Amino acid sequence: MANSLPFVVLAAFTNNVAHGNPAAVVFLKEDLSKDVLKTIAGNLNQPITAFISQRIDDNVIDMNSATFDIRYFIGPDPQLEAPLCGHGTLAAAHAIFADGKLAREGVEVLKFQTMTRGVVIARKAEGGVVEMELPQGTVDDIAEEEQEKLKTVLMKAMKVDKSAIKYMEKGIDFFKDYLMVEVDEKVDVGALKMDFTELVSLCWTK
Repeated sequence: MANSLPFVVLAAFTNNVAHGNPAAVVFLKEDLSKDVLKTIAGNLNQPITAFISQRIDDNVIDMNSATFDIRYFIGPDPQLEAPLCGHGTLAAAHAIFADGKLAREGVEVLKFQTMTRGVVIARKAEGGVVEMELPQGTVDDIAEEEQEKLKTVLMKAMKVDKSAIKYMEKGIDFFKDYLMVEVDEKVDVGALKMDFTELVSLCWTK
């Protein structure tokens, strides 16, 4: 008999199933290899799949909270494990609160332990809303020569002029592979269409 794992597919940031950011949430019963998690994420065919498991060492000192390990895999062709995903965590928190059996009765705070980005905290709020507290990021300056190279990459990926990119800083510690980019106020950020294929081909080493 084939093993089975419970899962749900949710759309974050919306009340309409056809809108928002889709994510699959898989509830793990045991540790599985990275290759197996990739395969499951590929089969679920969602932009992100979050795998969660409650920590065995979750103590009862704070009856109001519960701790879960969480991992994220990008789909529908999951060649990469994402270090952190906001809407994937939001979906996981909603799934746990909605289930009612995945955490102790009365739990209103969830602590998600990521692989490399620290702890993300999710809380129950009024009206069934879930509030999240993400790890605080710190940034550092980028050398001028490196800035020019990054601007060239971003210009091609975002289809904007280099002059539209006004300022950049790089993340450190938990966010060492993140980049903060400030664009000119005349740029309609909401209308930007990032070409991720171009971005990956230019600067991402798998």
